[in-house]
Amino acid sequence: MERCGQPLSVEQLAEELGVSYPYFRRLFREQTGMSAKQYQMTVRIQRASDFLLNTDKSIKEIAGLLGFHSAFHFSTQFRQLIGSSPTDFRSVK
Repeated sequence: MERCGQPLSVEQLAEELGVSYPYFRRLFREQTGMSAKQYQMTVRIQRASDFLLNTDKSIKEIAGLLGFHSAFHFSTQFRQLIGSSPTDFRSVK
């Protein structure tokens, strides 16, 4: 759900597939048990986890690479899904 480092919106994805946005949303949830936006966020946070564990990039750099508007927003989303801050997560490695 990404093209050249830029996240693809759910609306754009439905359009690319040639289906209506409501149909795509319903079908995606039926197949995965989560919304497409939840899935996108989960994938972004999983990628962030890989960056945190395998690189020395700063939190701000990782946030930017994954399309977050700020390190604060990234940290908030990370904490909601992982249960710890990116800094704490990295220090456990």
